[in-house]
Amino acid sequence: MTRYTVIDPATGRTLKKPCGTRSGEPRPHTPGLTVAERAGCLSRVADLHTERRERLAEIIVGEMDNPAT
Repeated sequence: MTRYTVIDPATGRTLKKPCGTRSGEPRPHTPGLTVAERAGCLSRVADLHTERRERLAEIIVGEMDNPAT
């Protein structure tokens, strides 16, 4: 969930706008997860970051307006 507007510094174009509920408020935290369930979610996030590291690096370079090397 994006909680802030993301703007391309090279072009000034808006890439992402805040999202959430229809009222514009972020969705509330989902209570009731066990520690093991939260750990599983975090482990999956770590796996996805590893799997997608090249694409994430491209995005970061673009956001910083630095040419890729």
